[in-house]
Amino acid sequence: MTPFRYIYVDKEELGGCILPAQFPGWEKYETTDLFHKTYSVKWDLRFLRLAKEIASWSSDPSTKVGAVAVDKEHGIIATGYNGFSKKNLDRPEDYQDRNRKLMQMIHAEENLLLFAEKTRLKHCTVYTYPFIPCGTCAAKLLQVDIDRIVTIDNFPERWIDSFNCGREQFADAGVIVDYYPAECLNV
Repeated sequence: MTPFRYIYVDKEELGGCILPAQFPGWEKYETTDLFHKTYSVKWDLRFLRLAKEIASWSSDPSTKVGAVAVDKEHGIIATGYNGFSKKNLDRPEDYQDRNRKLMQMIHAEENLLLFAEKTRLKHCTVYTYPFIPCGTCAAKLLQVDIDRIVTIDNFPERWIDSFNCGREQFADAGVIVDYYPAECLNV
């Protein structure tokens, strides 16, 4: 089973990032442990910040989610944010009825998949903000052979079952999931 890695970032490297306590049962990785070409803290944080910016494009007033798929050479393959389909009128009243909104909402990861060429997503890293993909999106990302997920340490209680379902699927498939402290994006 692939570990969920909580990345501890050196304060000097990021100009004073505040680090929360390690989650029980997770492996601790210092940034010095990540000396390989594919993954680097600098690139991870750049793409997490981009996912955060893309999340701001969502019209949903209550939850804004962004996603970025990146290949091994740090080329952006696709982006997505949560929202209604492009043919939807995007009326304010559609956001008022939560059940109706959730039935119509396309998740950021789903939009990313819709906008990308399937073959170009194989072995990519997907950066998500402000949390890990839900169980449904995890299954879809696994279907296109994603290798790694990078996100921040944010687990809203109302969706914890779906997040845990996604985490289990990633672990079973051998997909690496790296978490960064949310405070690192503000540096």
